[in-house]
Formats: sequence, C-alpha cells, structure tokens
Amino acid sequence: MKFLGLLFLALSYSSLLAQDVPSTRNLMQDSLLTSFTEQVNPWAGLDINGNLHGICEPQLAVGDNGGVNATQLSPSVAVGDLNGDGLLDLVLADPMGFIWYFPNSGTATQPKFTTGEVMSVWLGAPVIKETDRESNDVRENVTSKYVPRIQLVDFDGDGRLDLVVGTFQGKLFYIRNSGTSTQPKFETPNDLNQLKSIPLRTDGRLDCNYLSPFLYDFTGSGRLDLVRGDGTYSANSIFLFTNKGTNSDPMFNETDQVKIIPGMGRELLTPIVVDWNNDGKPDILAGERTGQIEFFPNTSPDKDHLTFGEGQPIKIGNQTKFGQFTTVAALTNKANVPDLIYTNDTGQIFLAHNTGMPGAPSFAAPAQPIKGGPNPYPKILVSNTWSFGNSPLHHGVNEGSPYGVPYEILEVVNAEREPGFAPPDGVAWKNALEYKLVDHNNIYFPESFYPKTDEDRQKHAIGYGGRLPLVSETQYQVSFWVKATGVHDLTYGFGGEQRSKNPGADYSPGHTIDIVNSFSPGSSWSRVSDTISWATTSEKKHDTSNFGFGIKFEGQGSLYIADVEVHQIP
Repeated sequence: MKFLGLLFLALSYSSLLAQDVPSTRNLMQDSLLTSFTEQVNPWAGLDINGNLHGICEPQLAVGDNGGVNATQLSPSVAVGDLNGDGLLDLVLADPMGFIWYFPNSGTATQPKFTTGEVMSVWLGAPVIKETDRESNDVRENVTSKYVPRIQLVDFDGDGRLDLVVGTFQGKLFYIRNSGTSTQPKFETPNDLNQLKSIPLRTDGRLDCNYLSPFLYDFTGSGRLDLVRGDGTYSANSIFLFTNKGTNSDPMFNETDQVKIIPGMGRELLTPIVVDWNNDGKPDILAGERTGQIEFFPNTSPDKDHLTFGEGQPIKIGNQTKFGQFTTVAALTNKANVPDLIYTNDTGQIFLAHNTGMPGAPSFAAPAQPIKGGPNPYPKILVSNTWSFGNSPLHHGVNEGSPYGVPYEILEVVNAEREPGFAPPDGVAWKNALEYKLVDHNNIYFPESFYPKTDEDRQKHAIGYGGRLPLVSETQYQVSFWVKATGVHDLTYGFGGEQRSKNPGADYSPGHTIDIVNSFSPGSSWSRVSDTISWATTSEKKHDTSNFGFGIKFEGQGSLYIADVEVHQIP
C-alpha cells in the first residue's frame, strides 16, 4: 500500500492510546474471529487425508475455451536416490515454487514416502513491476509466477544427483548438489538477481513458457542433451536441443534444435525419457493439459536419425485421463517393469503399479494417491475472512509471505488451542490471529531460504478478505489489539479503487486512495486506536469506495492480532 498522486491524505494518528469506539456498527465482519475451518498444517507436504501434497495456488494457463484464466496447476515430480540407501526418493515441485524432498523409507518394490522437507531452493524470478499506460497503475507482471518443472540427474558426473528446473517464464536452471552421497545439499543465492539460467537461444531471449526439461544423452556423445516440453499456446511440441558444449557448461540454442514430437493440439507437454517397450531405445512419455499420459515409441533407425511414432495413450485401470495438467515420473528400479508416479491439478501424487512384463507394461488397477506421514504438526484453524495476502486461500499460506519463504503460517488461536495464550483482562474476544514460523526439524534440509527481493517483497501481508464501504470526507475510528516479538516495521492500512455513488459520474477506473499508519507493539497486549480521515483534491467528489484492509511487517517471529474494528464517527 503506497501513497498515490492526486490524493491528499489527511491522517490523524493517535498512537497506541485507547479511545472510546463510536456506537456505529463495526464495518469489519467477524471481528471476534469465530468464522474459521480446521485444516491440516500444510508444511508436512500432506493433505487432510494423509496423502502427499504440495502447496498449490492458481496460476495462469490456457483453458478449454482458449482463454487465459487462473487455473489450479499440478505439481511436478522427479525420482532418484538422494540419500544413498539404494531406494528411489521423491522430489516434488509445487505451483507455489517450493521444492520438497520425500525420502523413501519403504522398499524397491513397495516405496513409502513419509514426511516432506522443503529444500533451501527458490527459483522464482524477482517480481517485475510495470506501469499501465492507461490507468497509470503499477502492477506486477504475471510472468514472474513459478510452476517449476523438475528432473534429478547427475549433471556434472560427480556421482551425485543434481536438480534441473524449468519455470513459467521459460528459464532453465541447473542447481548443483554440493552435498554428499548420503546428505544432499542444494542452494540458491539469497539475491534472486544473481540466479543464472542456461540459455536456449543465441540472442538471450526466452524460448517458451512452462518449460518442462528432461536431460538425456540421445546422441551417444557422453553429453546430456535437452528434451523440452512447454506450454506456449498453439506451439506445444516436444523439441530436442543437442548439447554442443559439455555437461558442466552445456550449450543449447535454436541452431541445434529439432522438433521430435509435433504438438498436434496437445498443450503443456511434460516429457520424460524411459525405455518403455524394452527394445533398448529411449522412448518418451509425456503428460499434458487434458490429463492424458502418452507413450511415443522411438522408431529411429539409428541415433543420428531420430524419429518417434504417434502417441499412444497409456491406460491405468480403465482410465486414459487422470485429471488435468499431468506430470509423470517412472520408478525404474524394478527389472525393466517401471511403475509410474503422476500428478494432476488436485495437487495429489499417484502411484500406478505395473503388473505387466518387460516390454509390455500393464496397469490393471487404478492408481492410488501416495500416502505419507505421520504428520508431525497438529491441525490448525484457518480464518474464513483473513489470510496471508488479500483473500483466504490455501491453508492460510499465500503470497503474503515473502516469496520463497517456507514454514510460515497464519492461524486462529485461543486458550484451548495454544497453551499459555491469554487475552487481556476485561475483553470480550477469545480468539486471535497468530502469524508464526512453524517449528520444524528437518533432517536433510535444516536451513530455510529467505530470498533478498525488493523492499516491498521483504514484507509480510495479512489481508482482510472483505471490502469496507468507506465514504469520502468522513472520519473513522480504527482499533485492534496486538502483541509481537521478532517482527518490525509494522503498518496497517486501507487501499482500493474509489468510485462515485452517482451513476454515470466521471471517475478514473485506476483512481485509488491509500492510507498507511505505523504502529509499534510490544510483547504484551496493547490496543492500537486511531482516527483516520481523508479528502480528494478532485473537483468531482468520489463519494463511495470499496476498500481493503491489511497489515504489513518485516522479520520472522510472532504476531498476534485480535478484535479489529472500523467504525464511522458520527
């Protein structure tokens, strides 16, 4: 929330002194925080049923009608032995950009993936802010969204599996495993501007979006070539980029690119390489937007003349479609009879057991969601009207947390849910919002990642999901209870588009007003109580507005907010 031109903001700030609240109705719905739902704590990587699950949020994608809409996309999966126990572990990248590690504690034929850990890896680009030429609004460029697609592969030949990632923007990243054969370690720089991607064009431009990479030595040169799927609308094909560099310094560009599988109407193709029919040649399996997983047989006469046959839908149980936006990985540690792991737009991860023979895969039974657990975290109460960000979404975890920061949560607490919690004497409310860092005990990735971004993105944002019908040329009483430790630079504020109540009145659609006040809570409960007022400098009065309300702060610690009230002063 920032001050914008052409608006005169007259603020009367009464610091932390309590004042009598006017008798008009409270414009904040559910100020006592009695509207909430019980949900699973998402930071174990499990859903309410104990199935493996990343944190999901709608991102932009082309839909059935050809339009671009906010759509629930799938996670991406990769398998490989990261801890040296001979079992294939699972790595999951969710649409929010978090990359999870699930160790396999089962067997080669009966894998079991337990509690997940968030890796200290973040590949979201710094947010690009653009100014709209018509409204002069400053907006975020949606191409900074994440949706990573991943592969585990020994990129540099040191015997450790590295991480290859493709992003929404069409960037390709290689993250080296600098750990040991039993203790993986992946790191990215705190300053996201220092991230270096592997270019796919000689002119440095991006080649596609929703880049889905898979590295494999197709040419027999000892160098890993790139198989690339993408989500570029109307141009969805699978390409092969021949590596003209080395594995430690690959060189991919359009001069060594060939289309190996035409899109033919398919969208958001997510390919992997596996010898599916056991003929000694690498085939391709690919998930796609409509939920199919297709097998493209390698029909090449030799490695210098690469050709693939038409796609053949894979049937699992009696199904050939498995949700939408499927991604797939093959569990190949059984003797030439690979099982399949796939994901879809539900955010779940499914395991399909191959009951066929080498060269003749068969999946007689439907795939089942992969169970995990136990969940080390108790369930939480999530407010129906407040969340990180501007609306109550996804377990109280949203973009109100600085991008790339895991293990933060916003929940409703009271004396029954939290030992030692006590409201101040004499108040009527019993519940409060609490922001906190979840106490986690990671074995493989103990360090959390906190990216250095621009000033505004360092802040946390707690947003009220409703809208307030504030009236111009009017004073309001704002009050709430608060206590905090370990956080700083706290502000609360109102912001939104200002509209006239008169039909046909002249107003600019981007005409906004913002009010921001600072406050400094202590470790004990105190009450913030302010009087706010404003007036526009426009000759035409804009009498009614629908405003949002939010609280921002920096740092990690604990913050409690309770009994937020906004009253019009008669």
